[in-house]
Amino acid sequence: MNLENILLNTILVVLCIIPFILMGRFQQRRKNQLLKSLEALASEQNAHITQKEFCGNIVIGLDENKNLLFFFKQNNADNSQIAKQVIDLSKVSNCRIINTSKSVKTKEGNNTTIEKLELDFSYTADNEPNTILEFYDKEEKWQLSGEVQLIEKWEKLLKPRIKALV
Repeated sequence: MNLENILLNTILVVLCIIPFILMGRFQQRRKNQLLKSLEALASEQNAHITQKEFCGNIVIGLDENKNLLFFFKQNNADNSQIAKQVIDLSKVSNCRIINTSKSVKTKEGNNTTIEKLELDFSYTADNEPNTILEFYDKEEKWQLSGEVQLIEKWEKLLKPRIKALV
């Protein structure tokens, strides 16, 4: 190979790698921004996040000592806040997943698509309305990217904690 070919191949490889580097930096910046928002929400309650998890534009965290759950969701388009919630688990009687789906008949059979994924918290006080954390809405985002696994994991994590507190 001559020098011109080596130089051209090197430039092509660099041009192919740059988009991946830029995407990685953007995702890390978004993750840091979500974490700062979650930590600010926790500091308002004088709490410390001991467990946290990210999924796209969502971050959820737990202060295991104070039994407080923190949830923050951003808009994908402009990074504006969609939802922020603090839930005192000592006042909660149950949590459950609400999976709103739609079944469509196709030639291959029935196809089920998830419209919404929510985590519903009911309280021990009868007059307290339920709190719903929206993990996925088809109107905001067309494709699932780990929300099912995230919501199932947190339901399994929170249910025993809630039962122990009741």
